[in-house]
Amino acid sequence: MKSKLLLMMLVFTGLFLILNSQHKAIASSQIIREDEAGSYQYTVIMEHETFTWEIGYKGNVSVIKESEQNQADLHRFMIVVGDISAQKLRLILSVCYLLLIVITVVIAQKKKKEMLKEALLLLIIGALGGIAFYVDFQTTLELNHSLNDAKYYYLVLIQK
Repeated sequence: MKSKLLLMMLVFTGLFLILNSQHKAIASSQIIREDEAGSYQYTVIMEHETFTWEIGYKGNVSVIKESEQNQADLHRFMIVVGDISAQKLRLILSVCYLLLIVITVVIAQKKKKEMLKEALLLLIIGALGGIAFYVDFQTTLELNHSLNDAKYYYLVLIQK
């Protein structure tokens, strides 16, 4: 009975070691971070204490090993792609807000309510619309700048 128990324990220990070694082999290469925005994309893969980056534009993907020479450019590319995502969301929200203000004014005008005749209310609506327009304009400029930065870093990185 003891020999069967000992044999079972040895078999289970062997299976555990085999499965654990396969798990470590799979886990030795793992995706650390990935993002995609404005046709640009990146994936950071960690393999045995080294980082490999897959950066791409419109489906053209280049594989780059991180080194001291390109580390700053790779991180700037990552930040710019994240900025593009955030700026697109901000632009969508501010455009929706501006459209909501315009729709509210049009509906109020069609119903010919007295509310559009009040100067203070008209001033508040105008100020809110102006703020929304300013945010749209500013975000569009920032998004254009971020897209140019992403293009610059992408071209610098694939030429290294």
